Amino acid sequence: MEIFKTKLRKRLVIAGVYNGFVIILFAMGYMVSKRYDVPDIAVGFTMGFFVGLQFVIIYYMAKYAAALKIPEKLKLLYIEENDERKKFIESKISSIALNIVLGGIIFATIVSGFIDGTVFFTLMITMILSLLVKGILKLYYRKKV
Repeated sequence: MEIFKTKLRKRLVIAGVYNGFVIILFAMGYMVSKRYDVPDIAVGFTMGFFVGLQFVIIYYMAKYAAALKIPEKLKLLYIEENDERKKFIESKISSIALNIVLGGIIFATIVSGFIDGTVFFTLMITMILSLLVKGILKLYYRKKV
C-alpha cells in the first residue's frame, strides 16, 4: 500500500505542476491574443478546454488527497484502480474506439478532398500518423506478448 501512496503523491505533484503551467499558459494566451489577431474561436476553445481539464484535475487531486488521509478511502481507491474486469473492459473499448475514430477520419478525409484542400491535407496527415501509431503499437505488442 505504501507503493500506491507514493504513486498518489507523485500524481498530486504532477497535477500541481500542470495547474501552474496552465495558469502561465492562460496569461501568455491572453497577451498573445491581445497583441496579434487571433480568432476568438481558437482562444475560446483553448481556454474552455483547459478550464474544463482543470476542473477534472482538481476533482482527482481532492480525491487523492482524501485517500491519503483516510485509510478506508485509500483501500477503496486501490481496489478501484486495480480492478481486472474494469481494465479488461477499458482495453476492449480503447481498441474498438480507435478503429471507429480512424474510420471517421478516413471518411472525413475523403469528403474534405472535394471541399477544401487545407482541411484535406490536415486530416490526411492526422490519418497517416494515427495509422502509423496503431501499426507500430500492434507490431510492438505482437513481439512483447
